[in-house]
Order: sequence, then C-alpha cells, then structure tokens
Amino acid sequence: MVHASPLSLSNLPATLAMGIAFAPPLAALWARRSVVRDPAGRIAVGWLLMALAGSVGFVRYFVFGLPPMTSLSFFVTPLSPVLLAPPTLTWVGGNAKRWQWPALAAWLALCLVAGVVLRDTRAFKTVLDPLMSLSMFTLSGVALAMQVRRNPVSIGRTNWFWILTGQMMYFVTDTFRQPIMESLVARHLTDAMMPVNGALMLLYSLTYLVIARGMLLRSSAASTQHIAGSVGQAA
Repeated sequence: MVHASPLSLSNLPATLAMGIAFAPPLAALWARRSVVRDPAGRIAVGWLLMALAGSVGFVRYFVFGLPPMTSLSFFVTPLSPVLLAPPTLTWVGGNAKRWQWPALAAWLALCLVAGVVLRDTRAFKTVLDPLMSLSMFTLSGVALAMQVRRNPVSIGRTNWFWILTGQMMYFVTDTFRQPIMESLVARHLTDAMMPVNGALMLLYSLTYLVIARGMLLRSSAASTQHIAGSVGQAA
C-alpha cells in the first residue's frame, strides 16, 4: 500500500505545522517555566497535549494510511480548555477565577452529553471544536484586554502579550476550520480541500511561533508595572 508523503508539496504545510506545534512547550522548557506557579508554564502543558494528539493523527495518516481523525478527539477537545482556561483566567484577574470550576464542569458535562448523543468523532468535532475555540478566543481576548489595561507600557516585552495574541490567532482560525472543511465536502469541492487546509496549516504554524516567543520572554506584568511607574515619575 502506497502512503502519502509528508514531504510532498501538498502535504508540506501540514508537516511544518506538526513540527512547529511543539515549539510552545519546547520554548517553555528552554525558559525553565514552572508548570505550578507560572501561568505561561501551565499553558504550555495544554499546547503539549494538543501537539501530541496531532502527532498521533499525523502518524496514522502518513505512516499507516489511516484517517487522521481518531477517538482521541473525545478527550482532547474537552481537556484543552481544562488545561488552558485556568492559567488564562489568572491573566484576567479580579473575580474571574471564582467561576472557572463551575464553567469547566458545565463544559465537561456538555462534552459528555455530546459524546453520548453524537458518538461519531467527526460529528463531535464539527459541533464542539468551533464552540470550544470561540470560547477560548473570547477568553484570551478578555485576558489580553485586561492585561493591556493594567500594563499599557512596553507590552511587546511581556510574555502574556505574545501568548494571548497567539492563542487568539489560533482559536479564531480553529473556529472556522472545521465548518470550512465540512462546507467544501458538502459542496463536493474536494479539489479545494488540500490548498485550503494547507493555508490553514500555515496559519497554525504562525500562531505556534507567536506563542513560543512569549514562552521565551521572562518579562512579567510586574516588570511592566515598574516601567510604567518609572515613566509616570519621570513625567
């Protein structure tokens, strides 16, 4: 049986995205981020989970010639917000973390019901992936807005700016990916699926690099506040 080559021109964007997906956790490891105290380190764990799950589908398709979509989606889609939302809420601040566990419990209950009702992996992802991605996009946007409001000076030097911006880029892309691909299938535009998916893979690669840059930066909100205070005193 002849399997598709991951290095062919049409598959190269997916191959690049698969490799670059490990950039955020590797960057966090290089920067020696704590997965206990550091929100960025905890976020890196979530991105590691998604990279590992993606690599399973990658190996299934290119090595064994099997469909890349697996039953892992029944676990990865529910668990991604569980790992990413709490540290992201840390950057929201205020009373936001008070609602994290009720919200996550409701999300897991929804995933459980959807898994029982839908059963099919493709249907599960089509329904829940856009909902999960839109929720994480919104949460990352709120966290970014709150952090910028507190620390308006030199935001490009802070880890949260790059990580939250990268998350927004990723999740807004992911919100539309599954509906776009399903729309192409429904309209029998199979010839367009490969280039469209390739373009989306390149966008994913860019988001991974943006997040990885944030993982490498050691500047914190506290240092930004210090800069802002110094500017205020000078004025």
